Amino acid sequence: MSRVAKNPVSIPAGVEIKLEEKTITVSGSKGKSDFTFPNSVSAAYKDDFITVLYDETSTQSTALAGTTRSLIHNMINILITIKILFSNYTIELKLMERN
Repeated sequence: MSRVAKNPVSIPAGVEIKLEEKTITVSGSKGKSDFTFPNSVSAAYKDDFITVLYDETSTQSTALAGTTRSLIHNMINILITIKILFSNYTIELKLMERN
């Protein structure tokens, strides 16, 4: 069992989740991002938590589940706020639409 994948991802206020069969779309104050799951991994969204589901007998599926959970968590955090901390300075970035 993946120790990373077994932890659910909490959804903070202001974030919208659209979960389809193999795709998750995350919308926040800073933009929108989507991710397509690997074949052996899926997700469930319930009560403001996302849980990654996978085949626990497969090592590859277990590894992909941990990576998928981390990617979803990072997508949510990036779309809420983007800050880069460097030494004693805080830099804020503004995301722009890609043409």
